[in-house]
Amino acid sequence: MTSETIDEAPDAALTTGLWSRGRLPVTAGGLAMVTLGAYADRATGTVLPAASTQLHGLALFGAAGAAPMVAYIAAVALFGVIVDRRGPSWLLRRSAALFVVGQLGSALAPTMLVLVGTRWVSGVSEAGLDIGVTVLLAQALPEVLRPRMFGAMAVAWVLPSVVGPPVSGLIAQSLGWRWAFTVTALLLLPAYALLSPALRGPARGLSDPSGAWPDDRKRLVRAGAGCSLVAAILVLAGALLGGPAEWFGAALMLASLPALLVLTRRALPAGTLRAARGMPAVVALRALTSAGFGISGGFLPLTLTRVRGFGPATTGITLTITGVFWAAGSWVHGRDKIQARTSPTLRVRAGFAAMTAGLAGTVALAVPTVPVALPLIAWAVAGLGIGTVVPALSVASLALAPVQEQGRYQSAIYLASSLAGSVVTAIGGAWIAAYRAQLRPATFVTLLSVPVLMALLGLLLAGRIAGGRGRPPMVRGQKRPVSLR
Repeated sequence: MTSETIDEAPDAALTTGLWSRGRLPVTAGGLAMVTLGAYADRATGTVLPAASTQLHGLALFGAAGAAPMVAYIAAVALFGVIVDRRGPSWLLRRSAALFVVGQLGSALAPTMLVLVGTRWVSGVSEAGLDIGVTVLLAQALPEVLRPRMFGAMAVAWVLPSVVGPPVSGLIAQSLGWRWAFTVTALLLLPAYALLSPALRGPARGLSDPSGAWPDDRKRLVRAGAGCSLVAAILVLAGALLGGPAEWFGAALMLASLPALLVLTRRALPAGTLRAARGMPAVVALRALTSAGFGISGGFLPLTLTRVRGFGPATTGITLTITGVFWAAGSWVHGRDKIQARTSPTLRVRAGFAAMTAGLAGTVALAVPTVPVALPLIAWAVAGLGIGTVVPALSVASLALAPVQEQGRYQSAIYLASSLAGSVVTAIGGAWIAAYRAQLRPATFVTLLSVPVLMALLGLLLAGRIAGGRGRPPMVRGQKRPVSLR
């Protein structure tokens, strides 16, 4: 972090704002990268069914969907160490190039197996872009402007969430699914052009890149790779349930969970599994958020199809609601008055309260006698909640993490989030696979009730982000450290 960022007075930072001349490349480039990532996420999910059908690879459809997530888990642990040594510019340049390779490789894939491999490459590049952009913002923006930036990043998800699925679907229908990947690769060029001025100058790593890696960083990378492998095994095990080899899938799943627990303890900050005060609680709450929303968001379209009889054109409404109201919650969270009058702890609690109430109402989507509009309104409330929780936790994490270890702690948050999402997706998929011959409303009621309990647990643990190790950086004019209470 530069001395300018540390010493800048809060009032001066708010006056110049995110869009001042000196911060324009970071703000515009960061938002462009977020928009690109959102579009790639929505577009890929839309065209994968067409790709798997044309490539005669429906058996590998689940693997193609899970490959980026599995790769992300291992890559984010590695890149968190690298960015602390070489700086975000080094990582962003290489991740951008790898993103193009992954997208064009998917566009040219001759078989479904190759497509799975190129989707794995895309997951690695997405991890590098996420970590690189986050650490770049931590270095370039003073603490008082970070809530605004995280709110703007959430808003940047809205347009891709609304137009991404229909646009990519239209491209796939008129030109072919390969062009959907090609267009995504081409969109990197203007996004990178906006960001590139912020990447110029000497490397801004915070440790000697030529020195030996400390033992704790080596353990982190090894544990991240192990978590990635176990997550892949869980995906495979879940797919086997309900079929002729379900006993083998069940055995794999039972054997994988203890191994995952051990590796998770090694990969995440000490105390994460018990939500110890400070940074461990931030990481744990981020994992709970991803797990709860991962189950609901991942299986609501299937619920609409099986219980409500919605067609493919209308099941995407849940994605649209998620994007719009998540952005709305983040926008409100980033307002100056909200930041001035509330603490991060209070904002996290408010977000989890909205998530708990919203997710509880969303369960009614699996009850055919309840008008569909009511649970969709509840889903919007849950979207407002997660839109508040995620940026509040991001701001708290940047304040608590030591300056020289921003990359390490941000990678822990991304790893926990991605790992939690992949595990609950695998377990939820196993639940569906086990009952696929008789999918009844009660099956979906049970599945959609689990996130409610996760959100409630998050509400109870929200107060733990205050205290513990790590203090926010001091800024000029402060007489005492900022409190997260």
